[in-house]
Amino acid sequence: MDKPQNVDKAQRNILYKTALKLDWRGSTNPFTAMQGKRGKFPGIVVVILMNIFFSFMLSMMFNIAPSFFLALVLASTGGMVIIAMQLLIEYSHIIISPDDYHVISPLPVNSKTYFQAKLYHLFVYVSILSLSVSFFPAVIGSFIFDSFIFSRLY
Repeated sequence: MDKPQNVDKAQRNILYKTALKLDWRGSTNPFTAMQGKRGKFPGIVVVILMNIFFSFMLSMMFNIAPSFFLALVLASTGGMVIIAMQLLIEYSHIIISPDDYHVISPLPVNSKTYFQAKLYHLFVYVSILSLSVSFFPAVIGSFIFDSFIFSRLY
């Protein structure tokens, strides 16, 4: 029987930090403004600004929602759809990237270490997207419905 492979924490941390640096550098992000040239902002900042705009538009739906429950459902559903679409667009850059071969090929990285590093990266990326999409609806919804519980539920 083969021995179970353990996760190398040092390699996982290096892979994870490298993926985050690539996000902040904007080299693998399809939302960058100009192909081939570096824009003024990193790609992740462009995505966050786009999400803030979308979240502001989601929070404007509260004016047409007659009830607290409907506003919560509309904001949550809209936020999930926005995040899902962005993950589908960036799937080849976030989950499986052919550019990773040049980083990983010199190192003997087992599949569990690589999987865990990609999973951490995905978790942090989705957390950033979720926070940027849900900030305005949570704040504006709590003011419109005079309830601080709205921000806790959303």
